[in-house]
Amino acid sequence: MKKISIFLLCNLLLILFFVSTSFNVYAHETTLDVEYDDCLPEDYVNSSNIGDGYNEKWYELVKGNDAWHIPHSGTDVTEIRYYISPVGETSTTINWSTGIDDELSDRIINDFTESMEKWNNVWYYTINSEGLYEKKKLVNVVAGTEDNHNLIIYPKTSGSVASTWPTSSRINAKSVNSITHGHYNEWAMEVNISEMASMSLAELDNILSRTGAHEIGHVLGLRDIDSIENSSSSNYHHEEILMGYSEYSNYITRQSNITYRDIAGVAITRGFHTDSDHLWLYDEDNPKDGKYKLICSLCNCVKYVDDLSSYNYYEYKQCGHSESSLSHTVDDNMIPVASYGNTDYYKCKYCRYVAPFTSRITQNYVYCGEHDDSKHILENSSGNLNYKISENHSLTVNLGGNNYKCSGCDYTTINTFEEYSLSNYSATINKTVNLSGNETKYYKINSNYNKYYEFIVDGTYGVDIKLFDENFNEILVDDLNDSNSIEHIINQLQVGTYYLEIKNSSSSTNSTSIKIVSRTTAYIGVGDNDVLLNTHNYNEGVYPTNYYYYINSRGVGFYRFTLTGVKADGTTVTYPYSSIMIKDHMNEDIIDKYSLTEYSNQAISGYNENTFIAYLNATGYFYVYIDIDTEGFKSLTLNIEPVESETIDLFTKSESTNSTMEILDSETTKGDYAKKIILKQAGEFTVNYSYSGSQSNDILFVLGKLNYNSTTQKYTIETLISRLMDAENDSFTYTLDLTDGTYFVAYFNKDDDAAFDVTFNRLVTQYGGSVLIPDPDSMTDGGSQVEVYEKGLPYYAVSYRGTNIVIGFTRVIYIDYHYVDQHSREDYYWYSSNDSIATVSQHGTVFGKSAGTVKIMAVNKDDPSIVFVKQFTVVQDTKTYSEVVYSEFSDTHKLSNGEYQLGLNVQNSPYPMAQYYSWRVVSKSSTITSVSIDQWGNVAIVGTGIVVIEGYNYIYNDNYGVRINLTVTN
Repeated sequence: MKKISIFLLCNLLLILFFVSTSFNVYAHETTLDVEYDDCLPEDYVNSSNIGDGYNEKWYELVKGNDAWHIPHSGTDVTEIRYYISPVGETSTTINWSTGIDDELSDRIINDFTESMEKWNNVWYYTINSEGLYEKKKLVNVVAGTEDNHNLIIYPKTSGSVASTWPTSSRINAKSVNSITHGHYNEWAMEVNISEMASMSLAELDNILSRTGAHEIGHVLGLRDIDSIENSSSSNYHHEEILMGYSEYSNYITRQSNITYRDIAGVAITRGFHTDSDHLWLYDEDNPKDGKYKLICSLCNCVKYVDDLSSYNYYEYKQCGHSESSLSHTVDDNMIPVASYGNTDYYKCKYCRYVAPFTSRITQNYVYCGEHDDSKHILENSSGNLNYKISENHSLTVNLGGNNYKCSGCDYTTINTFEEYSLSNYSATINKTVNLSGNETKYYKINSNYNKYYEFIVDGTYGVDIKLFDENFNEILVDDLNDSNSIEHIINQLQVGTYYLEIKNSSSSTNSTSIKIVSRTTAYIGVGDNDVLLNTHNYNEGVYPTNYYYYINSRGVGFYRFTLTGVKADGTTVTYPYSSIMIKDHMNEDIIDKYSLTEYSNQAISGYNENTFIAYLNATGYFYVYIDIDTEGFKSLTLNIEPVESETIDLFTKSESTNSTMEILDSETTKGDYAKKIILKQAGEFTVNYSYSGSQSNDILFVLGKLNYNSTTQKYTIETLISRLMDAENDSFTYTLDLTDGTYFVAYFNKDDDAAFDVTFNRLVTQYGGSVLIPDPDSMTDGGSQVEVYEKGLPYYAVSYRGTNIVIGFTRVIYIDYHYVDQHSREDYYWYSSNDSIATVSQHGTVFGKSAGTVKIMAVNKDDPSIVFVKQFTVVQDTKTYSEVVYSEFSDTHKLSNGEYQLGLNVQNSPYPMAQYYSWRVVSKSSTITSVSIDQWGNVAIVGTGIVVIEGYNYIYNDNYGVRINLTVTN
């Protein structure tokens, strides 16, 4: 008999993660080469005894189902950043207090997020190469922001208690045996506040304590285990695990904590338990057709093999653990495998028994005095379980002299070379030190102010620096200088203690200068920036000290740069020529205010001018050069702000006559001026602009459109109008077709305060809502309003040409050919006046999302002065239903065509977005071995025959669904 020598929960996959506009992760193997024991729920339903797990159904990664979850990145902890949306996903009229009082609303939000954050208390154990148990964290669930989250949570008032789905495109998909595994970066969740308001107090207590954690389980890749159960029982019965349900859907009996089986399931979905990680047990009492039965003690899978010689295994034993007390914990059979909160789980090596104990590891392991550069070892002191573990303390920093800081616990010894306190304004550190070959020194930094500080370390040879907080957790920072011998970082420090590590990366003695200076901002950026405080802005001898970085984090566009000086004696500040200058950080060339091949317009301020406008063509940073004698100045500030913005919504303009819009109304700004125009709908315009002054020098006027190239992932300005103007050439008129998008109107180099006027005149030559005909008749394909919702009604009762739409259904608009030559829907741009009430596709399909009135606009692409507008009313569903109404259709799929996409359209489904439904296989021919469907309606099929697929839980109206009778052929 063979025995494996060590226990492995998982092999950690090497996942590459790049911090950039996109990142790469690699999907792990999507199938485990195993079968599964039949589930016999009657053995454990409503039983307090966990049992030995012999007949229990545990998680399977995929078995005829797709796998999808948030990406994992090797051994890194997965971070889920949630944002609580103030309004619903489909309606801004729904908020967290809709129909309920504020007290219950606050409780739902607080208890739900606390339930999600239960996953922060989940750990699992692996054995490292030295035979030590390492405790590892699986996930970190934290509050994000509106601008920085990968999970958004909406309130809703109908449907299931909660639902979760990915909102981004699938990445790194990998198919194995026709099963697709994919990662999704962005996720959404909905919480039904109305359903919770109708619950009893006991039900509410349970559902709030479990649902958040349950839904995070979906984000991590766990399915509802009952949905993948092969039992013929129609009753839910897995209430003993978080991802299961109670019999007859009784909320109160459902598990609200995270169990070991849930943790083991996440270990599978995160790629930490694969074929190579099975801990095999040989069960000699249950052979099958003469084959040997192997059981994985961790994932509960089984494999029948002809020969045992190539397998390492333990012999399966009926250990009788459930009949004994804690006596089995004193031997080596029980090994630590996971922990949740104050519960630690131990696993028997010889059977499937899992024993939960309270606080055995957390409270009884102590520092045992062993350490080196890479681990901090703890030892159990209870006397019962003699294990040494390394608590995943990967950042144990050896400072020499047997002094170190462990990042995972409170044991700390740090010998610092010097200690400094950071002041508010002056340079705190400005000195030179010698570092011997490959020497590392640590400086203790006490920050007395909550503000930004700049660190510049310049060596004769290569240097590296790191910044740590008081617990010696590394603070990730960006080096702003490409030179190996210069490290330049700027970071905001809260009040507290920090450590600066400086390492000589050369084998030679390195003369190293260290400068730390207080900053009012990280870089010249938002708001007023005090130039006088930035005395060590760059390293002298390499760049002048009056060079400043400007980080443009607010997007491509026009920005105004303004320098404001105040002298102590009250005298007027005289600004020299080029007191402000902007250079490109890539090549240090002076950039143009606005680039035109025939016109030189560099971003340099003129004599006694302290402001100008420049177009920044990229996010990132630029050099801002300040050249002014500051002697006797009380203050000198630089302000950089985006130009003002105006939105033009043509739904607010006349539908039948021309409309004039004042863009610049006698603007008198001297020098440069620009305005951002957001045009929401296409149209034909005359653009009129005029100058009323007497200037003889050229004024440059431009109208440009901001375009984005998805291939190069860069923005460019398309110049539509560029004119040089003066007292003689003082007015012009252009007629242009403008599509929806972002435009900039600007003038440059105006020397006086004379008025400058710009107007847009929108032209309308053909109009009328009667030209737009929704769902014309029974002979024409219509939307789901008539094809699905009103299907079966007599002809006279069907709302052909109607303008009412039931929430969740569609109408298709046609162009009346009697009125216009171009009557194809594809000849028009389509717009909705309120996307939260109804959206319209590029093909003229109107989709009702929430109750209210909305206008739909069609603009002719060839002649945008042809504009048709029609009003629709979106209404609630007033029907009563005894059962779900399924819209049924048939389709054929040839296997040679690859993956099948559900053939939804607005004639056979309420709305053809597969992710708006839950999907299941109702039946299939015996000749079809497997069918899997992902959230986006991609179906993978093995075999030929008939498959019946249903889409249910339609998120806008769960009384409706889709049934597809699919014939699969070769």
